[in-house]
Amino acid sequence: MSWNKIWKKQKEKTNQLRKDPTIAFRSNLSPGAIGYIKKLAANKQKSNFINQAVEMRYFLVTNKKQFLKQILQEDYDLCRFLLRKIGNEK
Repeated sequence: MSWNKIWKKQKEKTNQLRKDPTIAFRSNLSPGAIGYIKKLAANKQKSNFINQAVEMRYFLVTNKKQFLKQILQEDYDLCRFLLRKIGNEK
C-alpha cells in the first residue's frame, strides 16, 4: 500500500470544448412565475419546462401560422369560447 498517493480531481473541460455546452441566462420574471419555477425545481421538472418553453417560442417566431394552427387544434373549445367573447365585445 502506498500512503503517499495524492488523488487529483480531473479538471472539467471548459464550456467551449464541451459537446453540449451549458447554457445560462438571466431573466426578469414576475414573483408568481419565479414561484412556479421553484415548485417545478422541487419536483425536478424545471429543465424540461424551460426547454419546452424555449422550443415553443422558437416555433412561434419561425413559423407563426403553423404554431397558431397547432394551438387551435389542441385547444379548440377554449379558442372558440374566447373568439366568441371578443366578437360579442365588438
